[in-house]
Amino acid sequence: MTHGDAGLRSLKTAAEQSGIAIDEFVVPTDVQAILGTLRFHYLDWGGSGARTIVFLHGFALNAHTWDLVCLALRPDYRCIALDLRGHGDSEWSPGLHYDLRSLADDVGHLLDALDVDRPILVGMSMGGMTALRFAADHSDRLAGLVVIEAGAVPRDDGLRRLRGFIAAEHEHDSIEDFVSQAVSFNSRRDPELLRMSLRHNLRQLWNGRWTWKYDRRHLGVVPGDQHVRAMEALAAESPAIACPTLIVRGSDSDLFSVEDAESVTQRIPSARWVTVMSAGHNVQGDNPGGFVEALGGFLSEIGEKS
Repeated sequence: MTHGDAGLRSLKTAAEQSGIAIDEFVVPTDVQAILGTLRFHYLDWGGSGARTIVFLHGFALNAHTWDLVCLALRPDYRCIALDLRGHGDSEWSPGLHYDLRSLADDVGHLLDALDVDRPILVGMSMGGMTALRFAADHSDRLAGLVVIEAGAVPRDDGLRRLRGFIAAEHEHDSIEDFVSQAVSFNSRRDPELLRMSLRHNLRQLWNGRWTWKYDRRHLGVVPGDQHVRAMEALAAESPAIACPTLIVRGSDSDLFSVEDAESVTQRIPSARWVTVMSAGHNVQGDNPGGFVEALGGFLSEIGEKS
């Protein structure tokens, strides 16, 4: 993937339309690396800060969901955004291994490759569950943990709506068809911003049509009760998370409620939670400025305690 002038223009437009202040516009470095047994892609935004923040996206998304957040934070932090296995430009798992343990192991391999001292781990939805899984086993390796819209069994209404979006037509003749599909699912998103971000999440087929980049082969293969058992096991182990933790929810989320945020927070000794206004499940996409503000307060607290 290449960036350049077109990438800078897209970032400037996205920042302007989102109302988020950026000191300096740069494009990230695309990195390909073997982590464990798979090839992974991640974005290295650089930054002059001594501490690194690693970002993990949600299901069906990719590393570029964090673009504006990373741009806003890079004056003070080195920002790394990973394409999780089977997503973005990372390799698909040949054996369809997309369980939380496998995803968390990938994070460990990434931290080993980066050779960073106690980074901050930020994850949204599936990425948030992955971050929780890694922290439950290795919180001594982290300076802090931020979990967005994850840690509880999703609300039924929101889950049905999400499943409907995932099950919808996954091939279209044009990117515009995907923009319309995405806007119908999340009316908070600006079509122009979606048009820019979706280009990172789509690939063109041999017949000229477009489809999602993420691996859809495992959809419906893993029984729902197996997923619930994995979440229940993680909930039982969450008290082992010893690093400072911030739980984030979107004010308009139909997947993660106030009660969910309180429940997850109560299980983790050094945790608190916050709501980002004017955001649904995709907090960093719906209100990146609000998320950066909430994250900034937490990062300041970590700095004071270090």
